[in-house]
Amino acid sequence: MNATIAHPEFFNHAALRARKQSIPGTPRNPPWLDEYVAAAWEPTTKNLRALKKALAPHKAKFDQIYKPIRNQIAHIILKDDASVAALYSRTLKADIDEILRFLHCLITSIWYLAYNAERPNLNGDHYAYAQRVAEIAAETEAMLRSIP
Repeated sequence: MNATIAHPEFFNHAALRARKQSIPGTPRNPPWLDEYVAAAWEPTTKNLRALKKALAPHKAKFDQIYKPIRNQIAHIILKDDASVAALYSRTLKADIDEILRFLHCLITSIWYLAYNAERPNLNGDHYAYAQRVAEIAAETEAMLRSIP
């Protein structure tokens, strides 16, 4: 997010034009490109900061509950049962799902902003997070069932 905010030029019309022209098979100056770029949304630094602000509560929850687990997992074998229970006591599957859904939407939003000048949409399941999770779950189950 810091790099995104620090470099709004990544999302300006000139950068969009260069990205569109760099797509393999795209002619040098396709007839549609001028109109496409002229109509493209160009975010301000304030728009980009709003993305970081939207990330803040998810980051705070991760830092408070899940980061300590990540930092101590390598040493978990040395912990007593009470310490392990305390470490995991505030975890919720729904929290992890919410954090991952938001990150998926945020990263995908930034990609669509860069490549299509699309305004970010961080609400709902605009970027098919639930579908991707279901695909991964099905692939994982199929793989596990194939193990003799």
